[in-house]
Amino acid sequence: MTNEQQAFIKAYRLCMGNAPTHEIEYFFEYRDKAQEGSFRDQQLVREGAEYWNSIEDAWELWLQAIEYTKETTE
Repeated sequence: MTNEQQAFIKAYRLCMGNAPTHEIEYFFEYRDKAQEGSFRDQQLVREGAEYWNSIEDAWELWLQAIEYTKETTE
């Protein structure tokens, strides 16, 4: 797990708190696989974490915030 992912987990748990840490770790472990194979294969990966959509949305927001920060400080 990267430092950025670890920071995200801490922030997510502090601010959102609705997904257990093991589900967030599962998201990072399997997020690339959620884009591979058939639709059913992808669905099975996503179903492995009850809070997949919430975690995914928060991760995308996290990445956009980092990108915005980089753009505004350059």
